[in-house]
Amino acid sequence: MSIVDFRCISDCRLPTGDCRLPTTGYRLLATAYRPLPSDEAKTKNNQHFLILLPPKTTMSQISIEGMEFFAHHGCFKEEQIIGTKFIVDFFCEANTLEAEKTDNLHKTVNYQSLYLLIQQEMEQKSNLLEHVARRTLDKIMETFPQIETAEIKIAKLNPPLGGKVDRVCVSLSSEEIVD
Repeated sequence: MSIVDFRCISDCRLPTGDCRLPTTGYRLLATAYRPLPSDEAKTKNNQHFLILLPPKTTMSQISIEGMEFFAHHGCFKEEQIIGTKFIVDFFCEANTLEAEKTDNLHKTVNYQSLYLLIQQEMEQKSNLLEHVARRTLDKIMETFPQIETAEIKIAKLNPPLGGKVDRVCVSLSSEEIVD
């Protein structure tokens, strides 16, 4: 990381070299000046601030949509025995800058690994889709540290609600997860 000396703006008494800042990739957003009250200004330096933006990253949205699974989720005993079809859509944001530059699969989210993890979670019986979604997102965020945010939508086809219903769905975002 390279360092640059912050040089005082205007006529403050801040000597060069008092403040050292990282410069690699950081961008200057603004500078701010806060004068001290006049009685303190005689003995102390006025205060200058830099507001820096972090280095640029490339956030990409990655999705796997329309994953179809046969599973045994539901509150009714029959659902747990007979099972039904589920459709899962998954969306995430991940920093893909290194993958874009290197064409290296290990520098991004491996779609097959992600699919297999979702498949594994769908195979575990649960009463509630909310529980399946939470468990799946927790596991994804733990397994793939390069994922910044994620969202999952789980749809149960032809749910037994006493009438003709195409599907019921639960969507959950990693930003909504609170322990």
